[in-house]
Amino acid sequence: MAKLYFRHSVMNAGKSLHLLQTKNNYKERKKETLLLTAALDTRNGEGVISSRLGVSSEAMGISDVADIEVVKYAIRPANIEAIFVDESQFLSPEVIDALASIVDNYDVPVFCYGLKTDFRGELFAGSKRLLELADSVQELKSICMCGRKALFNRRMIESTEQVVLGSEDIYETQCRKCFMKGR
Repeated sequence: MAKLYFRHSVMNAGKSLHLLQTKNNYKERKKETLLLTAALDTRNGEGVISSRLGVSSEAMGISDVADIEVVKYAIRPANIEAIFVDESQFLSPEVIDALASIVDNYDVPVFCYGLKTDFRGELFAGSKRLLELADSVQELKSICMCGRKALFNRRMIESTEQVVLGSEDIYETQCRKCFMKGR
């Protein structure tokens, strides 16, 4: 029976690498997969899932429910047996609902990877909906500079916008204690 999975963590914890590794496991077993990513994330080019270790793969960029309708039409003819979604925090609750409907109506597992919270420690809309709907929620762990478990992405530049694309040049992963101290 297929499930909706949400695998989340702070930045630099290996989410994209884990996604690509799991996708490769399906490929080794001759199972067809589909890679999706939030169209908003263009740091490595449009429609690219890339890990900081240099592993990458082409993906379909999605931004709204219409994109998921296109995916639904491709599932049966392409014999898709699993769907992998990167940067799922940037997706709307409606897109998450549409992904959940793929699991329920097509019996295809959907693996969503993303951040849980933004630089303020508040849930992203896509992540909130995934926490509400996912059959399985797993945290991929990372550590703070102090050695404790990292829970937050502290933004190192001034901006009040929720989304500022960047990496370790803009964000630092921190434990709660360090995050609260830096506020």
